[in-house]
Amino acid sequence: MNEVLDLFPTRLNISRHDDSVIVDEINHLVACCEKEEPSFNFNAEQNDNINLFDEYRPILPVFLTWLTDAVNEYVGHEHWRFSESWLNIYTKNGSQPIHNHKDCQVSGCYYHQTVEEHGDLITHNPNSYINLDVWGCTWKTYPVKTYPKSAVMFPSFLMHSTENNMSDLPKISIGFNVALERGKQGGISGQWLGKHTLIHDKPYNMLDGKSYGQSE
Repeated sequence: MNEVLDLFPTRLNISRHDDSVIVDEINHLVACCEKEEPSFNFNAEQNDNINLFDEYRPILPVFLTWLTDAVNEYVGHEHWRFSESWLNIYTKNGSQPIHNHKDCQVSGCYYHQTVEEHGDLITHNPNSYINLDVWGCTWKTYPVKTYPKSAVMFPSFLMHSTENNMSDLPKISIGFNVALERGKQGGISGQWLGKHTLIHDKPYNMLDGKSYGQSE
């Protein structure tokens, strides 16, 4: 009898829906944020309570029921909470540099408005030996396609980034963190529209000085 153990895997989960009610709820949410938070006056590192879901829960009943079920399936139980959540708006050339999330165990992103030109979610290999190019560790990053009406979840330690938005159409998504046990909320760098909306309006550069996607 042979037993196979996949040690230390990094599992990424993609959940999708086809519910027009959820689309309407998120459209309403975006409109509310644009109306109620019209000015850029918050920096993410100064926010102590970044939780879109808490404030707008009454207008997101179907969406949060669906997302809660998706998280339950991913983590395998119901003993968790949304510790942080925020609206992302990527204008043209906007992107996220490589980062991970602290004070939580699972992180995710729900994609509302995204097209091919918005680019991929880039995951970065957590294997500490990757730069040695040994034991078959030949890839350092892996692109994940993003689609409207889908949520991507992964362990919070996983380093990730996004490609630049090459479209005039804003890319709209909702980021969230899941805490499996009580802990402090962490900050996320960026420029905030009010309390809950992060605007990604600039590309970021790699170590060679080139924009992401131009580096070899």
